Amino acid sequence: MRVHMFVVIAAVLLLVSPVALAGTDPGEPPQAGRGEVYQSLDVFTGADYVVVLDASGSMDARRTEVIEALSALLSGIKPADRVALVSFTKPAPTQATYSLGPLTSASDFLSRVPPMSGGTDIGGGLGKGLEELEHSTEVRPSAVILVTDAKQNPDGTITPAQWDALRERVTKLRERRRDGVPQLVRGYVLSWGGGDEAPSFQAGSSCGASSSFTIAQCVFSPAETSAIVPANAASFLASLPESFADRRFEALLAADARKAAAGRALAVQVTPGTVDMAARTAEVQVVVDSATRYLPLRMCGLAARASGLTGLRVASATPPCLDLPPGAKGVTSKVTLSWTSGTQPWYALGPPPLSAGGTLSYRLTSTYSDLMSRAAGQDGRFAPATAPAAFTLAAPGGLAWQVELIVLAVLLLLLLVRLAGFPTTLWVVRGDQRVRLRVWLPKMSHKVAGHEPLVIGTAWKPWRLVNGRAPLEVLVWPLGEQKLKGPARARHEVDLRPYARRLTVSALPGTTMSRGGWLRPGRPRKDRTDG
Repeated sequence: MRVHMFVVIAAVLLLVSPVALAGTDPGEPPQAGRGEVYQSLDVFTGADYVVVLDASGSMDARRTEVIEALSALLSGIKPADRVALVSFTKPAPTQATYSLGPLTSASDFLSRVPPMSGGTDIGGGLGKGLEELEHSTEVRPSAVILVTDAKQNPDGTITPAQWDALRERVTKLRERRRDGVPQLVRGYVLSWGGGDEAPSFQAGSSCGASSSFTIAQCVFSPAETSAIVPANAASFLASLPESFADRRFEALLAADARKAAAGRALAVQVTPGTVDMAARTAEVQVVVDSATRYLPLRMCGLAARASGLTGLRVASATPPCLDLPPGAKGVTSKVTLSWTSGTQPWYALGPPPLSAGGTLSYRLTSTYSDLMSRAAGQDGRFAPATAPAAFTLAAPGGLAWQVELIVLAVLLLLLLVRLAGFPTTLWVVRGDQRVRLRVWLPKMSHKVAGHEPLVIGTAWKPWRLVNGRAPLEVLVWPLGEQKLKGPARARHEVDLRPYARRLTVSALPGTTMSRGGWLRPGRPRKDRTDG
């Protein structure tokens, strides 16, 4: 029974989970890890930590706890980090017993913790701690770690103006920038055990602080203040350089993100190649340039559309996906297009000529998609916009198509000749006078020079062929009857046919007429007399 059940479960998994077996969408690139990307972009940097230690007499009973808490804190310091130790007490001057620099050894740092006696001057300690950061010429993520029981002496209470001055110094530190990213300055409070048991500050304090945490919030703002316990000191300190690296990553990729959102991350050029009209295929070359500086892209999912071509698709692409490093130029892919049918006339025996305008669309992803989505705080997946690339497929028609066109042109020409004919010339001879009339326009009338009583009207009338008559109608008006719409008795029609050499017009004695020039439709006639 168990064997059968196992077989059934395995079969179900194979049937319903092909995607799981095959992996994700082949066009989706593997996502790069945060640390790997940050290292490649060199956005990681060491952090500066300034420990501001209360060395007053009220802290002496907790000295052992404080030393243990500082020891745990130092376990989170990395080689690229720098540390400083500032101790404050009254009446002794506030001093940096360990100036800001690399941590040589934890024991050396802890040995600089001074004896704890005297009064408390928290404001003076914070001021000296900020001074250590101000002396640095490097823009690095920084933190002031306050270690105090918050038992401020009455004579050490600082004024609202002094609080404001401390906050202003923090603001100026945050105005310093690296790669366009402002310096990250945070306030930490190291809790070594049972927390603070301090009374509220005396009246007149602009913060109204009652604990080391609220004191730090007063100077560094609530949003940039956190508490550290020794158990998680190492991971907590690691978050500071990581947060600064996140901001530098966002700053470096900001311009690329804008290009991607506007569809300007790539420049795609499609160059048509060989077009096989019989096989209904075409070869094109896709050349891609990346316009990004830091963002790698992957171009997949090629699809084509074109007017006049049914079922146009991308039959193959080599390679099917293009991996584009930042700033890559001239990355190419060979693409084969195919279609099921194209527009052609009913009479076409062979492939007609092709001139079809189309577009090539595609899909963009990136190995940084997860990081970009996280940096932008997006709920959905980071997906760059795309701009389809235009192209034109052109090919001459086949031999059969060309023969068809020639035959159709000849037939049309013959039909036009049969229906309308070509311009011709009329010769009118009367006595010893010979007059030539050119018949170019569809309808006209002519006064024959030297023949005052003679007017000839001509008109092209192809429908006359139905009755077996010549398409060129020739009317003669003798004896001064020159109006085209005159009495019927005044009009004399002269029926001229091809190859007629001469025709005597009986209405005008001594007058003959003939035509020359182009061949006219109709049956050839011999010389005859118009009765």
